[in-house]
Amino acid sequence: MSAPLTPKHVNIEIAKYINGFINGEYTMPIWQRQECWDSTYRKSLIESIMLGIDLPKLYIGEVPILGKVIIDGGHRTRAIKAYLNNEYPISIGKMMVYYTETKTETRDSRVMSEDEKYHIDTYKLTVCVYGNLNESMARKIFNKLQNAVPMSVPDVVNSFESPLVDTLRDFLDFKINDHTVRDYFTLLKSFPTPENNEDLYQLLSLATICWPAVSSNNQMESLKWIEKGKTSNSKCFLYLKNFDDNFENVTDEMKKELQEFLTIIVTLLHAKNYKFPTADFNTLCHCIKWVRNFDIGKFLEFFETVQEYNGEKASAKKLYTKGQFSVAKEISVKADSVNENYEGKLSEWIGSRTKGGSGEDGMKVRLVIIKQYCLVDNSTEEENEDRNVLENSESIPTVPSV
Repeated sequence: MSAPLTPKHVNIEIAKYINGFINGEYTMPIWQRQECWDSTYRKSLIESIMLGIDLPKLYIGEVPILGKVIIDGGHRTRAIKAYLNNEYPISIGKMMVYYTETKTETRDSRVMSEDEKYHIDTYKLTVCVYGNLNESMARKIFNKLQNAVPMSVPDVVNSFESPLVDTLRDFLDFKINDHTVRDYFTLLKSFPTPENNEDLYQLLSLATICWPAVSSNNQMESLKWIEKGKTSNSKCFLYLKNFDDNFENVTDEMKKELQEFLTIIVTLLHAKNYKFPTADFNTLCHCIKWVRNFDIGKFLEFFETVQEYNGEKASAKKLYTKGQFSVAKEISVKADSVNENYEGKLSEWIGSRTKGGSGEDGMKVRLVIIKQYCLVDNSTEEENEDRNVLENSESIPTVPSV
């Protein structure tokens, strides 16, 4: 076994560190990752520096022939250099703040004050320096550092500092029929398992439906942020990041509204413990909140028809591959006949699950179908009229306690 490495750690001011990088004292090796940070990541880094948050250390290795190379910290180095080069602004208060020069003079932009500039220039980065490495060992260190498991989006949501997250965490202990919301994540098939903060992430998705940002058309605004992606570009996560600017805080009225909303959803799911596809579940929740004269019974009937049609088409496809052509054709023709009775909306609904999913486009497709087939008889849903969550709630079956 080779002798353990003996790195040294140094603290260096940002201005000096970036000057060293610009002057070529340390460079990016060819096996470093290419730039992939978007503006959100870069701004977040600089804003963290301005708040005095301690950043993870950077790693530099001294490799013969190559010289000093940045083993880990390339994205941070490039992001800081770009900010000092006035390539993008950060948010301070309600102003867009550049380092020393704005690209365009506007009422909402400015350059850093002398105190702000001094803060960032003298902010100290911790650098771990490995001396006399061969390139193989440098790459091994790089791979070890890159293979560390990153935080999932639900974990990031859990650690995010916002009154919204604090409120949603409390809601996990909110009781409905003598059981907590957290319990229902174990009991109900349409909810994700509660491990790894998935329950908190799901509540965030429901909150985007319940509390859309102020808009002239809340019904349509509330379609935009439901989708729970797996990256920081998730619409649901972007809603969280903008929540404080849009709402500042969670009011008692908002809490009451979400309590009522959750009670209806949990009660319905317990009465009909289907395993709804995520896209269908999100559409159901959105309609409960925002579609006037939405008929839950008709929705469940339509959903069952969609599932039956989908099952028959899948069965016919399997029979075709097995050479049972006549039986497969008979099943397929029967399914297509039902689809025609619904003007092709069964196949359109199924297609929207994969082409659009829970994103805004998929949600809009299903909303149009809902308004055609899932409203109370002899009623029309008024496009721009908001709906209270408890309106028509008597149509939801009363169910016993779990």
